[in-house]
Amino acid sequence: NPIKLAKRIIEAIKENLSKAWIDETKIKSLISEFSFIETHTYLTKGSIDQSNPSHKNNSLHKFLVDVQRIVYPFMKKMNKIDILWNFYSEFLRYTWWDWKWLWIVLTPHHIADLFCEIAQVNKHSRVLDICTGTWWFLISAMNHMLKDDPTVPEITNIYKKNLVWIETQSNMFALACANMIIRWDWKTNLMKDNCFDVETSELKKYDCDIWIINPPYAQKKEDEHELKFVEKMLDSLQSWWIWIAIIPLNKLVKDDVKTAALKENILKKHTLIWWFSMPDDLFYPVWVVTWVIVFRSWKPHNKNIKSRFWYRKNDWLEKVKNKWRVDVQNKREKIKNKWVSQFLNWEEIKYQSIKVNIDEKKEWYVEPYLDTDYTKISQHLFEKNIRTYLANKITKGKIKDISHSSINNDLINLNADKRKEFKYWDKDVFDLEKWYYNKKPYIDEKWTLAFVWASDSNNWITSYHNPDDVEKIFPWNCVTIANDGSVWEAFYQEEEFTCSHSVNILRTKKKKMNIYIAMFLVTVIKLEKFRWSYWRKRRIERMKESIIKLPTNKNGEPDWEFMENYIKSLPYSSSL
Repeated sequence: NPIKLAKRIIEAIKENLSKAWIDETKIKSLISEFSFIETHTYLTKGSIDQSNPSHKNNSLHKFLVDVQRIVYPFMKKMNKIDILWNFYSEFLRYTWWDWKWLWIVLTPHHIADLFCEIAQVNKHSRVLDICTGTWWFLISAMNHMLKDDPTVPEITNIYKKNLVWIETQSNMFALACANMIIRWDWKTNLMKDNCFDVETSELKKYDCDIWIINPPYAQKKEDEHELKFVEKMLDSLQSWWIWIAIIPLNKLVKDDVKTAALKENILKKHTLIWWFSMPDDLFYPVWVVTWVIVFRSWKPHNKNIKSRFWYRKNDWLEKVKNKWRVDVQNKREKIKNKWVSQFLNWEEIKYQSIKVNIDEKKEWYVEPYLDTDYTKISQHLFEKNIRTYLANKITKGKIKDISHSSINNDLINLNADKRKEFKYWDKDVFDLEKWYYNKKPYIDEKWTLAFVWASDSNNWITSYHNPDDVEKIFPWNCVTIANDGSVWEAFYQEEEFTCSHSVNILRTKKKKMNIYIAMFLVTVIKLEKFRWSYWRKRRIERMKESIIKLPTNKNGEPDWEFMENYIKSLPYSSSL
């Protein structure tokens, strides 16, 4: 009957694991996690019909039959596919609303493979992960070791000595145990413990030369800071070995005392050699912007020697309904090989990588240091911003139709050689005005005063208000730039407005701004959008020192006349 079947499953797990000399701790953890089978009403109700297995009769029996007939043969044939990871990720996909708030982020397979390639994992490597979680890092490492043509004794050594795991959560520990046992790995050093409770000297005994980690992402103040895991792992490595981690950007941009102290402690002992960005939607549907850092252990960081920073926001994976992120164009392997080659050979790629002298006080990510790629400026970009502006005017009923014609018939050439860098705080060029925090008053569409917010559409105008209810009103004819929300979006404001604290206001000096100059500025300003994010806001203090590159006249001043005439030469300009 179903109750006896449930009991027999638990007995079978214990018997088979004991025969294989599995550590008693692992056996107890597995039994504890799977013991619910014996008492679960849904699994133990009904009766078993050997000739007609079905969920209607008994689901537990039906599950076992399906695993035996369908899943198990597939696993034997396709050993490199992580069945448990796929089952678990599929389960989480259907319960995303519950788990996204728990910040469960499954490490993508291609990232684990990328880490192993960068670390050059081979059959002699010894790899450690102190927060195993979804366990794919070490499975990927094991696959790389087994592909390195090991002998039979070397294979035994891989299982027995070369893989070390630590996991504190019982359910994840049980899944990791099960996954490795399925792969015939009975000997892996998998410990159920809090990594901070394991002495550094104890971890050093394993003599690991590669550490790979995707630490738990802190959600509360009392949670361990991600850099604490970084420090723990680096301190546990032997001298001059590689350590790789993927951590959220928001934990690195903080300039609080705790983060600064952790950075300082790490750099006193270890060298930061690489740093590269990851796609913003890497962990989709959980939205977390992450970075990968690579350290060399037990060599104090020399701030006079430059570290390599990379901008890697496109891995060519696309979001597909019901499939998360998929390699639709079959480019993943090619891109991975290209990245690994570039990393290992320290290739210099303009607008994508840069060498930086780094210390604990500087920003630990690439965006602040990369040059803006002004080669992207094109007629298409200018036209796109003109069309967006005109579309907003149609939406608001300001105009009824749009003409494709230009004001000037002769198209003007953009001369990249006649550009010069200016700071937004250059008082001879711009007048930069700080936001004023207006508490958002009562909304009523019959009023005409626009409220500008850090949106990415409708010229940022989110509502209209009574001017008498607003503390401060800003004059029209300016460009507003977001310092929060949709950071570094820019729009021209053609009417009086009030705003939130999320907006900086830009006006021109010497030459009065007009719609044509504004369209030119907005297009150039948006080229800097890659540099900013929700976690790295562009407040007025940062903006003062920021750079914009503009066409110049023979006196080296911004050529406002050229900018105006260029926009007038473009299609749709007659409708501005």
